[in-house]
Amino acid sequence: NVGFKWSLSALRRHFDDQGLDYAEVWSQIKAIVTKTMMAVEGPMNTKFKMLVPNRRTCFEVFGFDIMLDSKLRAWLIEVNTGPSLSAPSKMDLHIKHKMVANLFNLVGIVPYDRAQFAEAEKRRRMERITGVSFSGRGTTKKTVAARRNFKA
Repeated sequence: NVGFKWSLSALRRHFDDQGLDYAEVWSQIKAIVTKTMMAVEGPMNTKFKMLVPNRRTCFEVFGFDIMLDSKLRAWLIEVNTGPSLSAPSKMDLHIKHKMVANLFNLVGIVPYDRAQFAEAEKRRRMERITGVSFSGRGTTKKTVAARRNFKA
């Protein structure tokens, strides 16, 4: 934790150390987020229908600022529709990196190795040009013909 910012894992450890009920606070936070999103669902759906031709190609990140009072009651401070992804501290970098990674997983973006991808593309181009399968997957007309003419 840095100043007034806490990661959820740091908050949970603090609650465990102090013997406080983290599950109750987390339940309050989830209720706040759920009710907030339900309150704006209608206007959001209208905007989506007007501006987004295919909803599967669009997503939005919301940043919820929630404060806990001295009685551990959760309060919504604000919701940001374009939360900052800058990371002025190591904690911010850690939290935001994980958040973006989870976001990419949710929307179906799969990480890949650029060098491996480039090599696979090169191999596919060569297979298309030559008609010969270098990967051992699939067969082409030339490989089938070569197998027929091959005498062991």
